[in-house]
Amino acid sequence: MSSRAATREYSHFLVKYDDGIRYTCPRIKIMTEGRVRVGSRYPVMYGNSTSSPESAEVAEVIDTGDYLQMKTRETENSEVTSPTSSSPQSPVASPVASPVASPYVIRKRKKMPKTTTSKKPRQEAVLLSMEEGIHDPYAYRSPSISPQLPLHLEAPSPTPSPTSPIVPTPTPTSPIVPTPTPTEAEPTAFTIQKTLAAIYKQLEIYNARQTEMERIILSQNQKIDYLVAMQRQQSFRLTAPPTPTTPRTPTFHQRQLPDFDTPTRDERPDTPVTPSIPPVMPLFLPTTPTAPTTVRSVPMHLFADIPEGVRLSENDLNQAASSSTTPGAFAVSLLKYLFQELFTADNLRVYFSYRGGGKLNKRPLDDTRKQYLRRYVTAFYPSVTLDSAYTAMVIEKINQFLRRPIQQKK
Repeated sequence: MSSRAATREYSHFLVKYDDGIRYTCPRIKIMTEGRVRVGSRYPVMYGNSTSSPESAEVAEVIDTGDYLQMKTRETENSEVTSPTSSSPQSPVASPVASPVASPYVIRKRKKMPKTTTSKKPRQEAVLLSMEEGIHDPYAYRSPSISPQLPLHLEAPSPTPSPTSPIVPTPTPTSPIVPTPTPTEAEPTAFTIQKTLAAIYKQLEIYNARQTEMERIILSQNQKIDYLVAMQRQQSFRLTAPPTPTTPRTPTFHQRQLPDFDTPTRDERPDTPVTPSIPPVMPLFLPTTPTAPTTVRSVPMHLFADIPEGVRLSENDLNQAASSSTTPGAFAVSLLKYLFQELFTADNLRVYFSYRGGGKLNKRPLDDTRKQYLRRYVTAFYPSVTLDSAYTAMVIEKINQFLRRPIQQKK
């Protein structure tokens, strides 16, 4: 039992160095393997655990136990023992034989000085400015400067009410307390963001309305152009029917003509007086249906500055206008006059587009002739003067036409 108690290990050990210093250390400080026996000598590291194992010195294990017990015993032994004065006489050699030398090298313990960093002296606070504090300590104040909105983005300010609030007249007995004037509160960041979101939403609504108005105006212009073309249709001359050589029964229209040979009452008094009934005219005369013509009269002096090679005659323009009913079809009809190189048997037009580029990297049409083409189209169809209308109604039709190859005649 005694040997087992001697080899029983606790968390800490009380060791004694050769110079009489006692030290409480954990098990990790004892540089040996296996169990630690009380009364045996082992190399023990002193102080900081970061030191190398070579700096360990041999010490004797006095006792083992928990940290508080070993620390208490270390303190008691340090108080009981007192330093002895060294005698000037040399000690007498004892006849007892010296013990066996330890295989461990005993080195003098090195005491590392404590490194203390000097603290910087705290600087005194300097008063930079003094302002009035916030009246309401719970009011939110943004640390950033609130941006100044431009005039066209500022929210409309509420109009003051026509009737001013009624202020009660203080009684002469109660003292008059001056009411503090409210300071202008700085708008918060959340309020500014909410105002901007409302303004942007209103702008989107206005833009959508403006786009819808432009679309309605374009459709109205097209209807007006169609009505004008209907009014310019050819007028038919009414001719009298041929007189038959043989007598026949008078028709309905012939009976409506006044009979100038009928005798009046002055000539024949025996004729009874009857009221004259006006002839009944039909509501719709039988006429042949006519199709509206789209012949447009455009002054040719508008195209006097166009060179002779690309200037079209009035006959060519009228022929192209009569064979087309839309601005896009009219522009496609003019391509064979302005871009004759595209109308060949090689199908070169499939390699071109109005502006060029795209996924197939097509070649663009000549810019100069495109300007002349737009002048002709806008002169005959003023409804495509705007860029958006010209792109939607003319350029799209031209690109669709250029994508179709020429069908070979069988």
